[in-house]
Amino acid sequence: MPDLYEGTVGLLRPHADLSELHFAGVDFTDAELSGASLSECLLEGITAAELRMLNARILESRIEGLNTPSAALTGAVLREVELKNSRIGAIDLDDADLRTVAVEHCKLDWVNLRSVVLTDVLFRDCTFGELDLTGAEGTRMAFENCRAETVTVRGARLKDADLRGLDFARLDGPEGLRGAALDERQLMAMTETFAQYFEVRVMG
Repeated sequence: MPDLYEGTVGLLRPHADLSELHFAGVDFTDAELSGASLSECLLEGITAAELRMLNARILESRIEGLNTPSAALTGAVLREVELKNSRIGAIDLDDADLRTVAVEHCKLDWVNLRSVVLTDVLFRDCTFGELDLTGAEGTRMAFENCRAETVTVRGARLKDADLRGLDFARLDGPEGLRGAALDERQLMAMTETFAQYFEVRVMG
């Protein structure tokens, strides 16, 4: 990160062009950042009752310690972004574009990645309530030491996607796993799911 200037609430407005700023302990609750651009910024200890960044652009930036029950980033573009040590209730990234993104040590209750383009994206040490990849296009996407209650991959298009580091209790849409790497333990756990999908009976 370059030398950063102090970021203040007064700078947070729709379509703002924010560059080389450090927001520390700022409450984003009343901020409307739809259409805004953040470049080479550092956000630390940010809170918000609802974080609104529809169609925003976040470039070469790091977000650490974000705490919010709701984050709306529909249509957003994230390039070379790190999200770390954060707690988010519901994050909506529908139709977003994520390239070279790392999400680490985060607790995310509901993650909407429907129709999202994910390229070179890593999830490490994360827990998910529901991870929805319906219709997503994932290339070189990987999980390390992650857990989810429910994973939906219905209609997903995966290429060089490594899911071996993702434990999940329930899978929806197993046809979307085409192009993904799984381990033997995961395959054994999904026997019943595959049997239901192919409408076969497993008999002893």
